[in-house]
Amino acid sequence: CVALPDHVLLSQLSRGGKTSETRAYCLMALSSAGLTPSMKNSNIKIGETLLAALDGKGDPSLEVIGAAIEGLIDLYSEDHVFLDEQKSLRLVKRLGEFASVYEARLRSGEGRKLDEMSQEHHSELFENLQEFVQYKLDHA
Repeated sequence: CVALPDHVLLSQLSRGGKTSETRAYCLMALSSAGLTPSMKNSNIKIGETLLAALDGKGDPSLEVIGAAIEGLIDLYSEDHVFLDEQKSLRLVKRLGEFASVYEARLRSGEGRKLDEMSQEHHSELFENLQEFVQYKLDHA
């Protein structure tokens, strides 16, 4: 029996879990795992998995999208950590382009159907995304 590395298993579950909640939890766990020193060599794959959750394929639920955004911000928020990976992923460019898509979804019927607490969470997350992108652009 061959055991999959944790990041591979979490990555697979983030795409193939039975519910949006399962996929979102896997994305959050994946980003946390990406911060551990032993996972440094897997960082680019973890970043790709998180970004893939934003590309509209698979599960495009706001719950999964929110988990991916939070994970990316957590994983790449340090100024001098994973710089090559951020460049390789074109992280800032891709997140900047995604921000308008996210905003439109939040303003659509989909966003209005969320309960008040979820609306507040996504509104705050959208602001964090914009600030993260702007900060990275200003300090590139």
